[in-house]
Parts: sequence; C-alpha cells; structure tokens
Amino acid sequence: MKIFILILLLCSTDVYAKKVSCFVRGKVNKKGKMVIAGATTPALVEMLEKKGFEVKFILPEQNYQLDDVKRFHNELKVLFKEVKKVDSLATLFKKRDFWNKVPFLKTMRKIITQNLAYMRCDNIILPGGSDVAKEFYQFSDSNVGNFETGKINYLEDMGYFISIDFALQKKVPVFGFCRGHQAVNVFFGGTLGKFSKMSKGKRTIKLGGAPSRFSNIFYPKESKNKLLFAHSFYVKRPPKIGKTTAFYYNKRDKINVSSLYELPQYQMYTTQGHPEGVRVSKVLGLFMMRTDFSKKLFNSFLDIKKR
Repeated sequence: MKIFILILLLCSTDVYAKKVSCFVRGKVNKKGKMVIAGATTPALVEMLEKKGFEVKFILPEQNYQLDDVKRFHNELKVLFKEVKKVDSLATLFKKRDFWNKVPFLKTMRKIITQNLAYMRCDNIILPGGSDVAKEFYQFSDSNVGNFETGKINYLEDMGYFISIDFALQKKVPVFGFCRGHQAVNVFFGGTLGKFSKMSKGKRTIKLGGAPSRFSNIFYPKESKNKLLFAHSFYVKRPPKIGKTTAFYYNKRDKINVSSLYELPQYQMYTTQGHPEGVRVSKVLGLFMMRTDFSKKLFNSFLDIKKR
C-alpha cells in the first residue's frame, strides 16, 4: 500500500522570484503523470502558472505496509488523547516528550520538514480540501459538540499542521484558503462548527473592528466586496492569538462567519473563501467565476515578502 505525502513546488523561471510550496491532494496515474484532485486546486495551479511560476512535484514517497498503516492510526489515538490536555496544537507540537511517544508521526514530520527546508520556499499555500477531523480540536477548554464530519484525511491534516509548525519556526509566510483557513485556526487553538446546510456562492464580506492588512483593497461600496465560498464547516471559536478581521453573514444559521484571519507576527493570513476561484465541480454542483475583489485579495497574499 502506498501513501503519498504530496508537496507541490512552484518556482518562477526568474531566479530572484519567489518560490511557493503548496499541499495538494492527488495521485499518480498509470502514465506516471500527476493528477490534481479537488475543485479549487487546479484553478490555483493554473493562476500561478500564468504568473510565471513553473510547477514541479516533489513526492516523498514511501511504501507503507499494513503494519505501518496500523501504527499510524494507533499513534493518532495517542495524539488525540494529548490534544485533550492542551489548549492548541501549537502547544502540543512544542513538547519533545510527545513526539517521543509517536515515532511514526515523528518520522512523517521529519520527511515533510526536510522537504520544505530543501525547497527553500518563500511562501506556503494551504488550499482547500476535505474536512479537518474534529479530533484535532477537542482541546481541554473547548466544547465542540456532537456532529458528523464528511470525508476526512488524517494524513492530509497532519501534513497541514506540520507545515504550519515549520512555517512558524522558520518564519515563512503562510496563506490559507478555505480548509487552509480552518487548519491554521485549529492549529492555534480554534474550533470549528458545522452549518445546517453547505454554504456556497458569492458572499459580501465586511471588515470587523480589528485593523486589517487588507483593508486598503476593500471597495468603498460594500456590495462590491464579494468573495467565493463553498464550505460546510466554519470557525466557531477563533484562537486567542491573532485576529479575525472580516466576516460574512450566514442568514440560514444566523452566524457571522470568519472570512479573514490574520497573524501578522507570524506572517500568516487566511481566508475562508476562494480567491483563486472554483471550476466546474460535480461535488459542489457549481461554477464560480472570480470577482474583482477575489483577484485583489489573491494578489495581496502573493505580495507578502518573507522576512
């Protein structure tokens, strides 16, 4: 059985241009070519290619036997018990004694961090994907509630969280879209809730009370600040650090939904929306073109320089 940890490296033909690494879901087909999964990631790749980035795939491939897969899931049980004792994954990941309890996950962490270090990336993009498993945000001070998650991928979750931790240690800017927004919030101690029905389509987002790095891109006419959304989960309780700077209102569930989350001290900026746009999707049942505001937000993400 093969499990792929997928790292997508984007590097411009210009030697001095930025490099961006990006976790994606996908597989290698019979012809040996990479097939990107998901409704949003292909659009993201296409946009970056148009901006002069050359796309390369680095696959730290390992042949995992059935016993290895069992070890992975057994160690996840250890991780989930430890999560209940702390206030965030950021706190847990700092504990050396924790990693000594989970040698398989420790090796996985080493593989991902070594590849990210080798790529010398200037930015890390965390795109959309499957739901974040709720076991990762059952913190000591949280009351998550009882709900069913959809399709989950524990390996993908760990890949995101290890990448966020790497970026935190190496001071690499992180941009999160949709699932990436939720993963960053969860990593720092936030929790998620579930809508009564999936929220999808264009939504008008509004600035909140906290100062935002992106306030200058908002149009004076509020109705023009539209962003694309397609998600069943939302940030229910934000982390104690950082700031939620923009929201949209979900009329059905009467919730102000976190739409922009900013950790300027760590150069981490995320949005629940899809500034890269969404293509035709049988799963989502929609086709959404990018708005002018989406383009401005996406370009603002890419303009952030590594310190």
